Amino acid sequence: MKNIVILFAASVAVLAQPNAAPQINAATVGNPPTQIIVTGTRFGNAAPLVAVGDRDLVVLSHSDSVIVAALPSFSPGTYALRVANGQNHQTGSLAVAIGSAGLQGPAGPQGPQGTPGAPGPAGPQGAAGVQGPPGPVDVFVSETEGVVSVPFNGVPVVVRSLTLPQGSYFITARFDEYHVGSSVFPCRIVSAQTGRLVDGNPVPIVDNTIFIERMSLQGYLVVAAGVDTVRLECVRVAQIGTTADLVGRSGLYAIRASQLTIQP
Repeated sequence: MKNIVILFAASVAVLAQPNAAPQINAATVGNPPTQIIVTGTRFGNAAPLVAVGDRDLVVLSHSDSVIVAALPSFSPGTYALRVANGQNHQTGSLAVAIGSAGLQGPAGPQGPQGTPGAPGPAGPQGAAGVQGPPGPVDVFVSETEGVVSVPFNGVPVVVRSLTLPQGSYFITARFDEYHVGSSVFPCRIVSAQTGRLVDGNPVPIVDNTIFIERMSLQGYLVVAAGVDTVRLECVRVAQIGTTADLVGRSGLYAIRASQLTIQP
């Protein structure tokens, strides 16, 4: 009685296994795709039926867990793979991709220019440049009016003077001559070092009048070495027929020396 139960139980186990549908775990397509290898369970011991899409494949080898089948040419794409158990004709299926990627195509055209980004922060302050050459240097005497008496004796009087270092200068003087009576009253700008005349005014000759004459003298002076003193000198001499007690005065407004970068 015990042996019958054991045989009956074994018979049930044998018959139960073929009634289950195959389970496909994976499918590998070769490259080039001439074969397909299907792995899974419950393929059965009889030759299974294998199809891809609507085409049946030739099975090259098989077992309950591995099937190797010949794979004809397919257009690249995804197809339904079906395996039918050769004993009970139960079917399992799996989607499989067949075909390989082609060669990389050429690069497409360049896209449009993007919008400019925000400006970056300001850079650090640059180094200071080299010192430039010195510009013109002006030497002034006070603009306030100073009155200097010029005696009526024919001796030159230094009305104003400037001491200048070596260099090239443009000298200007602006002043008033105050005449009383008839006189010869010349003024000049002269170098004390060399005696060079920078400029002088014409000699006015008048007769028994009182008047003020505004004068302006100008010219160039080169101090070759050391220092030089530029002087504004005026002299008063008697004109024939005038009285000896007349006094002349000169009111100086300014004398100025502007240094030049190019020698005249």
